[in-house]
Amino acid sequence: MASPESKIAGAITGLASAVLFAFVVVPEIKEWRMRRALEDYQQRVQVEMDKASLQAARLGHERIEAEARAQRRQAIVEASRVLARNERCMGGTVVRVAEREGVPTYEQVSQNGIPVRCLGSKRL
Repeated sequence: MASPESKIAGAITGLASAVLFAFVVVPEIKEWRMRRALEDYQQRVQVEMDKASLQAARLGHERIEAEARAQRRQAIVEASRVLARNERCMGGTVVRVAEREGVPTYEQVSQNGIPVRCLGSKRL
């Protein structure tokens, strides 16, 4: 049989082990879980930020392309407004100058029966 002192020593050892487990191991497990949760959260945030920056870049690229298309359309419109080499602006209307048998002739340019208006070297 074990002596009362050894029983007490065993109980103290068991109690010390329980206290050590409660005050050292359990907090370490909690800290490890919190660190892991924080790492998971940071990883999810990083993925979302990457998605957002990719979407922003794509939107920026689409905006730049849209602006370029608008500028090309505007350039086409402006180019179509410039009078041809054989056209002149006279009295605010476009007149086509042609030479027939050595004699210059002037013909008013109209669209749907309405004279085409101009200012300087551009159609209005």
